[in-house]
Amino acid sequence: MDDETVSDATAPLVVGIGARSGAGAAQIRSHLASVLAEHGLEPNRVQVVATIDARREGGVADLSAELVAELRTFPATLLDAQPVPTRSSSGSAVVRALGTASVAEAAVVATGARLIVPKHSAAGSTIAVGLTTPPCARPSAAPSTSDEKESS
Repeated sequence: MDDETVSDATAPLVVGIGARSGAGAAQIRSHLASVLAEHGLEPNRVQVVATIDARREGGVADLSAELVAELRTFPATLLDAQPVPTRSSSGSAVVRALGTASVAEAAVVATGARLIVPKHSAAGSTIAVGLTTPPCARPSAAPSTSDEKESS
């Protein structure tokens, strides 16, 4: 993916996260810290955590709260329509379980961010990182939020 330019060195980040059911915040946080460190990115730049609707609660949501980052969730159909560099095969477990061939990268792209770190998978989670574009991370479709779920 694209390397950050000097002018992008402090731009807010969007982190796309795909996680197995039951993956905890500590496990995902450790993986995220590793990915960010590997690419020279500071955790305090994470402004948005994006994922699939099915993960609006649990470890991904808990991590988003710990990071004091906005949580954006998207339906599988929207994620599956995103142009991403890495897609799971149609018969893969993620496609069978969630109905999309991409979660982490597609969630980043769905926010309107530019993908700068392709997906990294480890022990129960997949992480991709994007760079926001002004104005910050415009979604390509209205994301659902946990607030909308609570008000239904």
